[in-house]
Amino acid sequence: MRRPETRYARAGELKIAYQISGEERDIDVVFAPGTASNLDLDLDLFDDTAWIERVSQFSRFIRFDKRGTGLSDRGVVAATLEERTDDIRAVMDAAESERAFIWGNSEGGCMACLFAATYPERTRGLILWGTMPRFLARFSRELELLPFEQAVARITSLPARRARLVDRGELRPGAFADVVLLDLAQLGDRGTYLEPEAPGGIEWVFVNGRPVVSAGVYDPATLPGRALRARTP
Repeated sequence: MRRPETRYARAGELKIAYQISGEERDIDVVFAPGTASNLDLDLDLFDDTAWIERVSQFSRFIRFDKRGTGLSDRGVVAATLEERTDDIRAVMDAAESERAFIWGNSEGGCMACLFAATYPERTRGLILWGTMPRFLARFSRELELLPFEQAVARITSLPARRARLVDRGELRPGAFADVVLLDLAQLGDRGTYLEPEAPGGIEWVFVNGRPVVSAGVYDPATLPGRALRARTP
């Protein structure tokens, strides 16, 4: 594929690198990357080129490197989730994208979710790929970078407290019954960009006390969720 031009958006004092492919399309898709990315190196990998081309066939596909990574400015020790989320806002402003589908990959899933909650008027839809199953399986179980209990807290009670979502993210009497039952040995993401597949090891998922995944099977007809907040504090 033709290498897109690398452009830069301003987020405070930092410059955030981004590229756009499929510019003639009417639908915008913004890709929030995982732990590490590099816009130029991504295009040197065959699989990455294939999926980027595929998405660019039906959308104006906007990819960027988070602050401190890839082609974006360095000088960042430990960016907060809110700062990384602002990278999405800055890139959309620079690309003149009023509304877009926000696609969060791996670690980028958290920033994608926070952006959608903070800017619902700019979020056309939310896509999550290889987010929490990859985080728990790869960083906790395989690499042992943090205990499993701590890893779970980082994706449940901690973000719920930061977003001030009362009675969410904890298993205790009186809290909402948002529960996941999983097989840690089998947990992991199994799909690729070109061949998406549901993650393994997730046996049951309850949302507000109602099962949406039963014995590993998702029921799309069950919709027990509800809007928690139109905008974060």
